[in-house]
Amino acid sequence: MSEKKEYKQLQDNNEIFRDIPGYAGKYQAGDLGNIKTFHFKEERLFKLNADTRGYYSVGLAKNKKKVAINVHKLVAMAFMGHTPCGHKKVIHHKNENKLDNRLVNLVEISQRANCFTAYIGTSAYKGVCWDKEKGKWLAAIRINNKKVFLGRFEGEKEAGERYKKALDNIDLFTTRKEFRNLLDKI
Repeated sequence: MSEKKEYKQLQDNNEIFRDIPGYAGKYQAGDLGNIKTFHFKEERLFKLNADTRGYYSVGLAKNKKKVAINVHKLVAMAFMGHTPCGHKKVIHHKNENKLDNRLVNLVEISQRANCFTAYIGTSAYKGVCWDKEKGKWLAAIRINNKKVFLGRFEGEKEAGERYKKALDNIDLFTTRKEFRNLLDKI
């Protein structure tokens, strides 16, 4: 694909653009969710393509290295002062639409809170939430910043008990693989 096909002509839509930290003067993010580049002294908008997880992502070049970054993170960096920090604070789409990267639709929340936004309702049990797609209670726990699913259960209490057993044994294991093996035994 030629480089010209990766960009759309800049349109006058009253979108406000700000420099993306670390890419000032080269790339800007707009409050309506567009990313702009200064290509050969001409402003152009990136053509947005969804990645394998369903988010718009663009490739930004710096020091002759190209890095793919999700658009919602770039908008948050430019307008909200967000600093990507692994899984501590993440950017959440308020309306649950991963492709709606308008500034008014984005909020910075904890990773734990973000994990539960995809599920309806809350549970009285920690680590448990309702999985609307499967129609069951889901239990999950984090090990070394990686989410480990403990299973889906008919009952909320059953899911809560599975989480508690996993939590009681979490300190005995250092890897997800070891933990998975433990789960098969409890």
